[in-house]
Amino acid sequence: MNVVVCLGRDFLQPEHVMQNEARALKAAELYFSNVASKVILSGGFFSKKDISEAKFLARIIRKAGVPDKDIILEEKSEDTIENAQNCLEIMNVRKFDSAVVVTSNFHLARVKYIFGKIFDDKKLEFVGTDNHLGLWKSIGCWFNEIRALIKLKISPFN
Repeated sequence: MNVVVCLGRDFLQPEHVMQNEARALKAAELYFSNVASKVILSGGFFSKKDISEAKFLARIIRKAGVPDKDIILEEKSEDTIENAQNCLEIMNVRKFDSAVVVTSNFHLARVKYIFGKIFDDKKLEFVGTDNHLGLWKSIGCWFNEIRALIKLKISPFN
């Protein structure tokens, strides 16, 4: 793989911070395992106006030891579809042909569907991380993800 793509999410609630940490640390682990030589951190300014989700993730992977020269920030996206579109643009410019995409387990099915539709000529692998949610919140998240996936399949986006 050429690059690890780590998807951010809002960091307004403690469990969301833990999900971001799990995703970023998994991206760092893959980087240090020589799975890829670069890491794209993807996420815009949903949570705060002064720091993007991508920069929030960057703080975590820098502490884990990933050097700045190997971190690529994608700070424009506001949702998973834009994560995929903007990361594809970066990958095309840098001539990357493969990626490992990191997100939380509950988000994985929708990410696979969206990235699979948008990244038709790239080799992709997917890695899920701990949801850091209790039972009832997990059920709610899974329900929302299933609903969003069904909506995507009914109303195609590209």
